[in-house]
Amino acid sequence: MQIEMKGIDKSFGTNQVLKDAGFVLGHGEVHALMGENGAGKSTLMKILTGVYTKDKGTVVVDGQEVSYKNPQEAEKAGIVFIHQELNVLFEVIKSLRKSGVSIVYISHRMEEIFELCDRISVLRDGTYVGTRNIPETNMNDIVKLMIGREIGERYPERDCEIGETVLKVSGLTKKGVFENVEFDVKAGEVLGVSGLMGAGRTEIMQAIFGNLPYESGRIEINGKEVQIKSPIQAMKNGIGFITEDRKVEGLMLEESIEKNISLANLPIISKNHVIDGKKEKELVTKGIEELHIRCFGPFHECNNLSGGNQQKVVFAKWVYTDPKILILDEPTRGVDIVAKKEIYNIINDLAAKGVAIIMVSSELPEVLGMSDRVMVVREGLIRGIIYKEEANQENVMTLATGGTI
Repeated sequence: MQIEMKGIDKSFGTNQVLKDAGFVLGHGEVHALMGENGAGKSTLMKILTGVYTKDKGTVVVDGQEVSYKNPQEAEKAGIVFIHQELNVLFEVIKSLRKSGVSIVYISHRMEEIFELCDRISVLRDGTYVGTRNIPETNMNDIVKLMIGREIGERYPERDCEIGETVLKVSGLTKKGVFENVEFDVKAGEVLGVSGLMGAGRTEIMQAIFGNLPYESGRIEINGKEVQIKSPIQAMKNGIGFITEDRKVEGLMLEESIEKNISLANLPIISKNHVIDGKKEKELVTKGIEELHIRCFGPFHECNNLSGGNQQKVVFAKWVYTDPKILILDEPTRGVDIVAKKEIYNIINDLAAKGVAIIMVSSELPEVLGMSDRVMVVREGLIRGIIYKEEANQENVMTLATGGTI
């Protein structure tokens, strides 16, 4: 199947999302569509698959101009949109390509794109800016197309002073899920947590945050044992948790940015159970500006934000609660490379203020680039904790797959 989208415009009210957007998909090709969060990638695909109606432009499939009225029409024509939460593991994509299926691949993971794809097309602010053949380009070139400038180093320099132990976990056990988990995190430290999917990383963090009951073990904060049986108790003890699934657990999607940030910070913006409107406005405006949330203002509904901007709202909720310990579970999933660096800078700023940070991530380069130590989990067991100087992909993957170093 060959597809050409050309001169596509799309507006929602006064907000123009696409302007002269498009790309060309060849037969049996895996074609990456890239751009910052909010660049219009998903909107363009929704026009192709009949979810949205274009305002202007042409869509040509196998030489015929088409305009599908709904996704069912597009599916009958052989075009299906699989959303990012349902990405199919790599071998399936390679198999489909061999059988002649044309694939548009939308991802923010540069390593995946350079491994899987034949070409990359880039949108910037809803406009098509260029296409590159994979063998003839590199990550820096693509980033420059995406944002119009160089981004510099992907991972910012970390020069935080590491202090005393803030969190210590001993013997934490939930039969069949994790067993005898022992580790500590210090003030100003980023402890990366790595391991294969299903290793128990998230479950361990959920237990520390009081969201998953454990059977035995001990949790200490600043040398004192604490009992954490619920997220409320965790928060009272200075623990924040940015969850893996922002849409289900991290945000009230149907509510505004203001309400999402405010509800996590009621003690800061209220007195005697009454919200101070001025303080609320100041806090929310500060969050939008400092975290560079692209929106129409505080009352923008979170459901209508791009994935990266939704994630920034989740960060804003927790950053201003002044946590002692911040657990980050897949903090940059579905986030573009520019927003990732902004999030990394936020993490560094928090560490510099003495916050103890635990960062769970499936992106090994991210773990290696951001962590002072890396804790590797396999089948519910801690297989090892590696200091930054010795942390590399080989050592981490050796421990994650059952080997020893």
